[in-house]
Formats: sequence, structure tokens, C-alpha cells
Amino acid sequence: MRLATAVWTLLYATLPSAAVVHADLAENATGDWLEWIRAEGAEACPDAAAFAAKIEEHLGRSPGLAAGESRRKLVARIGREADPRSRWSASVDVLDPAGNVVGRRTIAKISDSCEAVADALALVSALVLSDPSFADPQSSADHAARLPPALSSAAASETATIAPPSTVSSEAPVKPGRRAFAIDGGILVAAGLLPGLALGGEVRLFAAPAAWPPLFATFALWQQAKKSIADDRGANLDLWTAGLGTCPVYARSLSWALGACAGGEVGHLRATGFGFSHTASEAQWTFGLGAGGLLQRKIVAGFSVAFGLEIMVPLRKGRVAYAPGPNQSLEVWRASPVAGAGSLRLGYAFW
Repeated sequence: MRLATAVWTLLYATLPSAAVVHADLAENATGDWLEWIRAEGAEACPDAAAFAAKIEEHLGRSPGLAAGESRRKLVARIGREADPRSRWSASVDVLDPAGNVVGRRTIAKISDSCEAVADALALVSALVLSDPSFADPQSSADHAARLPPALSSAAASETATIAPPSTVSSEAPVKPGRRAFAIDGGILVAAGLLPGLALGGEVRLFAAPAAWPPLFATFALWQQAKKSIADDRGANLDLWTAGLGTCPVYARSLSWALGACAGGEVGHLRATGFGFSHTASEAQWTFGLGAGGLLQRKIVAGFSVAFGLEIMVPLRKGRVAYAPGPNQSLEVWRASPVAGAGSLRLGYAFW
């Protein structure tokens, strides 16, 4: 009996502390998107539900839904420092789906209560959920410049330290304002540009500035083509082309890029006759407009593979002819009214 009484007495004594631990754990977590931790001395600060409500007030919608869309989890802490000036500190860690810390903001304020630092932390948390790149130290200054005056003054009053983000593995769409660059090269196959099916090589530079549609420049060198007419006579044709253009419709994720592009192309065509009594060569400039599509995939360590299709309309067509006699002209070859080309390129892409 004495042993049973001692056991019940011990259990009764440990129940309050267990309840406190359980309450503390329950208070520290809010759903799957927020972990709210109040350090010792911060028990009077807003609880998890009140802090989530502050975030929702700044965000203008459910922070849980925003966290799900951005695939981010927040771990927020608040505490009072052992400082006679009543200094409060708070921080929020931004976690990716794998649980890696990809960004951190730390705030410190001197105040009699923790409301001011809690409000500032809620504002920063709302900004992170509305745009996860806010946690990136390279974009923090840009975000501060884009904030409305009321938010900008609140954010400017904080002391912030940012941990460098680790690599994020996600297929979430990348913001159109993020810069991109790619350089690649490969093979071209075209019909209607030269006699028969033409084969060539192409180098392409691609850049997407922050405030402009993506731009590209190309250079292509085509394999010599041969066009024969009667009596084993004809012409050998050499062509190189260079182009400039833009992609007004363009979207990309962390691994894929897709665009609809258009531009102009200038070419230099040289024709050398064969089988004639007098061999002659002639050079001429060509010009045309083109439009097509681009599909690009990053494979490993920034390297990429790209596939393109394009339709070209020559405005100044290539034409080869010879004169069999005075005031006579016999056409050997003329470029088609419409040409089509496909390309497969390998290179390096950065975005």
C-alpha cells in the first residue's frame, strides 16, 4: 500500500510539468507552415495564432495557402535579451521542402513590449511568403526599394542579418524579373534556304535582362550546296547568316524554358559556277524575317540542351543565274518564298 501511494504521489507531482511541456510544444507549432517559438521571458508576447493573424493582416490572404504555394516553411523565434535597455530580438528561418534553411532574417528593437518586434517580424514573414526570393541576400535591397512607404519605413527600422541560401530543388516558376543568360551551339537543318536540304552549324547567345524581353543573337555557317543544270553545269553556293531577335513570350522554371521568338537575319551568299567556259563567282546579301519557338532544358551543373523551330520569309531572296549570250539570262537557282529550319544545341544556361 505504501508503494502504491508513493507511485500515485509521484505521478500527481509530475502531471503539472508534463502539461506545461505539452502546452509549450502545442504553442510552438501552427500547422505545417509555421513553427512559433517564444523564448524564456517572452511568455507575454503573441501566441502562435496571434502571430499568424498578424502575418495574414500584412499578406491580405491566408498565410497557410501562401506557404503551400511557395513551398516554404517558417520557423520564427522571439525573445528578450538580458539587456537593461529592454532589447527584444526575433528571427525567422525560411525552410525549403527538404528542411534546408534557404534564408534568415533577424530583427532587434528596443521597446517596453514585444509588440513592435512581433509586428516587424510578421511583416518580414508576409514578404517571404508573397515572394520567397525576398530571403535571398542578393535581392533584399531590390525588395526594400519596391516596398510601399509605410512598409519601407517599418522594414528600414530593423537590424537584419541574412544567412546565405543553400541550393533549392524546386520546379516552382521563376519570377520573370530574374535575369537569365545562355550560350550554346549545335546543328541546323533547313529547307528552302539553299538547294535541297541544307545542313549547318549555329552559335547562339541569349540574354534576359531584368526589365526587358529576352534578346538573342545568332551566327550560322552553312555547308556548301550544289545546284546543277543541264550539261553538267551549275553553281556551288556558300552561305553564312547572322541574326538578332527577341522573345516577347517567354516563361521558365528552375529547369525548363519555353519561348516564342521573332527577329531578322542577314546573310552573305557566294555562288561559284562550274562547267562553263569561263568560271565566275558572284556574292550577294540576303535579308529575311523569321519567327519560331524555343524549348530549353537544364541538365546538370548549368549545362543545357535546346531545341528550336523557325519559319523564315526572305525579303531579299538569294538568286543565281548565268548569261549564255548577250542580253540573255538563265536562272540556276532561286531561294524559296518561305524556308523552315530546326536546330539542336548544347551549351550553358544561367538563371
